[in-house]
Amino acid sequence: MAIVASIKRITHLVGYSFRETAVALDAFGLRMAGNNVADFNFCRQRNMMPLYDKKPEAAASVFVDSSADVIGDVTLAQGASVWPGVVIRGDAAAVSIGENSNVQDDTVINSWGSKNESPVTVGNNVTIGHGAIIGGGCSIADEAFIGMNSVIGSDVVIEKHAMTAAGAVIPDGATVPSGEVWAGNPAKKMKALPAAMKDHIPKSAEHYAQLASTHM
Repeated sequence: MAIVASIKRITHLVGYSFRETAVALDAFGLRMAGNNVADFNFCRQRNMMPLYDKKPEAAASVFVDSSADVIGDVTLAQGASVWPGVVIRGDAAAVSIGENSNVQDDTVINSWGSKNESPVTVGNNVTIGHGAIIGGGCSIADEAFIGMNSVIGSDVVIEKHAMTAAGAVIPDGATVPSGEVWAGNPAKKMKALPAAMKDHIPKSAEHYAQLASTHM
């Protein structure tokens, strides 16, 4: 297994060297032709970026916006959507996003920071609002709701039908129990999850899954 990983790392580095050499040759050709090199712009960004032997995997129905970065050991299940400006980094540990879950604009999901190097797991029908930050080792259960600009510390557990309010800061290692809404900094229970919101969470996920299909 170690030999296979080493070979993949070597081929990754060789491939990267070829790409950089091609860029350098193109810039040299521009200089020879008398063109302004300052006008030369090569975008290295790729939506799904392998990191040595760690390669993202996505089901056929997954939407990843062209401005998002999905890096390393990341798995995206059927109907998942990753929106503009999102960064999902599976460089330190694995990250998995469940079916019909949406990771909204400018969210960052890290895989580092977990005490036990645990993976980040996001269940099915989860909504992660704009600008959220998800720490390493977090476990977000099915039909949970992460409010906009929430900060979820490392090794946090968000149980099924739990919700963080917009801007909530969940400390490392905390558990947000099922049926509760947490808010504040540091966050604590604000109230029980209203029945209407519980019914809305899967509808929100379905809405984003349908919306993502129009972008593909």
